[in-house]
Amino acid sequence: ALALKFSKLAVAITGTLALTAMTPALAASAATSSPRPSFASQATSFQNSTISAALRRAPGGKRTGSGQVEWRQYGHLAVVMTVPATAKGSTLAPNVADSCPAPLIGTRWSCVYDEISFGGTRLQFTDAGPYQDLHYYGGNEWDTNSWSNTRGQRAWLNEFASHSDSGLSLCMTGNAHAGNVASNPAGTPLLQRSA
Repeated sequence: ALALKFSKLAVAITGTLALTAMTPALAASAATSSPRPSFASQATSFQNSTISAALRRAPGGKRTGSGQVEWRQYGHLAVVMTVPATAKGSTLAPNVADSCPAPLIGTRWSCVYDEISFGGTRLQFTDAGPYQDLHYYGGNEWDTNSWSNTRGQRAWLNEFASHSDSGLSLCMTGNAHAGNVASNPAGTPLLQRSA
């Protein structure tokens, strides 16, 4: 039994010495390997200019992908901007009608898009109240052309140029969507611009 203990100890020491001897080689290998490219270098010029402008308008965001930036409020993910490769492009996967997250369990979102049919840049909000200013994140030229609200309640977002008039807002019915704000079916008031 004593011989077995010494044998295991010898193996452990030998293994440790072998790992110690390998560590400088691994470190040298890691130092010479190329670093992971930054998100900006993987993005298109449209994505870079859109995200740079958004981060100037709304400081505190963090770029999390070539076409994505996130803002946290009170320690929780609150706003996400997803930018397609081109101005008229889409962030939708093939054969998907709407990309607003709607998990069975977890955070549901209110999403607005600057193109019809859920195309173009998407802004998504977890806490959608009139104090969430679409122009603050999307810029003064922001215009909602389609939307999706996967939250179970109505969402209100400030879309108007005054930015400070909380009485003017975009109202989205809960658990609903509209692929073209200008042509809601049969005049249904899914989207209301109200004062």
